[in-house]
Amino acid sequence: MSKLTLVFFTLLICLLASAARASDAPGYAGCAGHGLGNLAQVSAGTGGLRGERETAGDRLPIHRMRRVGELLTKDWMRAMSWKDPCAQHAFRPDHSPTGAYDGWIPLTAGAMWRLGATQAAFDFYCRAADVTKEGPFAQAHEFYGPQPASNDAPVRIALHGHNMKECISGAAFADVVLNTFFGFDPDVAGKNMLVDARIPRPFSGQLENVHQGSAWYTISADQNGLQLRP
Repeated sequence: MSKLTLVFFTLLICLLASAARASDAPGYAGCAGHGLGNLAQVSAGTGGLRGERETAGDRLPIHRMRRVGELLTKDWMRAMSWKDPCAQHAFRPDHSPTGAYDGWIPLTAGAMWRLGATQAAFDFYCRAADVTKEGPFAQAHEFYGPQPASNDAPVRIALHGHNMKECISGAAFADVVLNTFFGFDPDVAGKNMLVDARIPRPFSGQLENVHQGSAWYTISADQNGLQLRP
């Protein structure tokens, strides 16, 4: 056996052993259940439904929205429902009922929008801004206080689980504004630039200086939907 082969197998054994230890750890939140995996797929446009991108007009079964409701709180959300069978064994603030990875908030808002709950998605996105009174977004925020499992428990930048304050998921928050609320998501051919243009927006606003190809555009949003103009 060559030295290179020996090194390869040694690294492989170490990786397998590390994965086994992680899955047995008290804070491991890898169990399947009432979590955010399917929501992230819907937000990304896959959803596992028809093999194509879902839009706000493609309303999905109401039981999926009930699942989302289990996760949302007053100003934040939980990455896992307390009803999940793994909930009592998962303590990482980013992927457990004790808090959520900050990137889940814009992804969840995007998923809710595509599920048809446009007003609820926009309201949830706006409420989450309250945590920035402490500073920028971070890797995760956690619930604390005497009743951290309550719907109105206060939220702070996570102090547990080796979370990084400098990992702010900022691009994800901007992305959902661009491609969901304002519907700017050009196709490959560049012929269609807006998605859900006829869906009424729960807000009024303009997105200016949008660059596509060699031109600059302004996107207007209101209760009548979207309008694109040079």
